[in-house]
Amino acid sequence: MYHNIVTSRLFDVLTDRPSRPNVTVLATQTERSPVANIARCSSSGFSPATITLTWQLENGSAMPDQDALTTPMANDLFSVSSTFNYSVQRTDNGKTLTCSVSHVSLNSPLSGTATIPVFCKYPYMYIDLYPLFVLTHK
Repeated sequence: MYHNIVTSRLFDVLTDRPSRPNVTVLATQTERSPVANIARCSSSGFSPATITLTWQLENGSAMPDQDALTTPMANDLFSVSSTFNYSVQRTDNGKTLTCSVSHVSLNSPLSGTATIPVFCKYPYMYIDLYPLFVLTHK
């Protein structure tokens, strides 16, 4: 039992937990625009350097980020950052974008969120192609 306590405390000393991810929307996107940088996620203060970052757009599946950039900081700690690239649609307006990080020091992933604004070029119109019937009372 003593061995487990020592091992546990040694693990705590050798690992540092990452900060909760900070998600920043970079700009309002126009619907049907080409793929663009939508948001940036960052987390810092962790050790060891191995970390997994994932993105998830509301009601979608999680997408691991293969291009997340991990950089060294002072005191043998690390930071990670990632940019979410996506082509927005009108239906994405107001959806929640979640960035999550998983690290050996965490029991469960930490997440940060942002709401995606989409500028709609054309107003939504419903045009009924059936003829209009006028009802009259006799």
